[in-house]
Amino acid sequence: MLATAMQEQYPALTMIELCSDEEVAPVLPDTFLGGSAPRLRSVSLEGIAFPTLPRLLLSAVGLVSLLLDKIPQNTGYISPDVMATSLSTLTRLKFLRIDFRPPALLPNIRRHPRQSTRAVLLCLAWLEFRGVSEYLEDLMARIEAPFLDNINIKFFDQPVFDILQLPQFITRSEKLKLPHQATVNFQSDFVQITVSPPKGTVGCLTFQVLCTVPHWQVSAIVQICNQALPLLSNVERLEVCGGEYEHSLQDWQDVVESDQWLELFEPFVGVECLHVTKYLGSLTASALREAGGRRRATEVLPALRSMFLEELEPSDSAISRLVTARGPSGRPVKVYSRKSEWEHDLGWEQFLEVDD
Repeated sequence: MLATAMQEQYPALTMIELCSDEEVAPVLPDTFLGGSAPRLRSVSLEGIAFPTLPRLLLSAVGLVSLLLDKIPQNTGYISPDVMATSLSTLTRLKFLRIDFRPPALLPNIRRHPRQSTRAVLLCLAWLEFRGVSEYLEDLMARIEAPFLDNINIKFFDQPVFDILQLPQFITRSEKLKLPHQATVNFQSDFVQITVSPPKGTVGCLTFQVLCTVPHWQVSAIVQICNQALPLLSNVERLEVCGGEYEHSLQDWQDVVESDQWLELFEPFVGVECLHVTKYLGSLTASALREAGGRRRATEVLPALRSMFLEELEPSDSAISRLVTARGPSGRPVKVYSRKSEWEHDLGWEQFLEVDD
């Protein structure tokens, strides 16, 4: 076996790339590479259990890329505090991915006391994670990466998401703390929010929840948005799309309550331009219609100036009430009904205004 043959030290080795698609993941022994690889620059393991990886990383101080894919939960698990301690020695690390295999049941992660000092990863620019929120929270409490410009987070489906540490971690990054635009995307097997900075600057943040049921998708993204309030309050442009895959409009309206749907918009207090596509445009109009009342209309998206809802009927009374309710506050809302040129950034003045 390769692992057996590689129990000797290879002091000139700069890259490791091992992959397995076996149902029972192979386990690398603690004697792999003699426990030392001082010239390593890249490690990529997929479907491989290596529980003593932290020991090897202590010697790989020049590591630039660490990609751990499909980590088996039972044989490859490395606790957040041990992982953070290992990362603290990797002062040149630029790319990090921690990706767990989907578990049959959520693991019982023990929450360790939070350390007063954090590992500072000055070179880390790209971070990707797939797993449960508890693991990521413990890890984020132990590290800082002030020059991150891309974060991609995928959570397994779980009823409650605890990400109070993560927004604090993100706001310590100069390139991610002032997002300008957000896109919420509902697909057949996941819901995702992507937050990006003004055009011409770098920095992108993506949260994804692997889930198939519409009202669970809404619940998950509402929880994430509510806990990311410090970030989302700066967003000026919001797009909500998807929703039609494998589900009819009636399916969405039957299982997603109006108040639950409107909760999605509440963290976006700075949004001036809103674009909601097709099915979800109809759902938004329906939610506004059922919510009714001037007070509720002005609480949702208080800075809103322009709104585009696809498949909107110009005579929709809910939209008329929203426009009327905003008028006295000095924040009238322009409502449009034709296909958006959002992705080309041609400006909301290009849209066809609804005559209310």
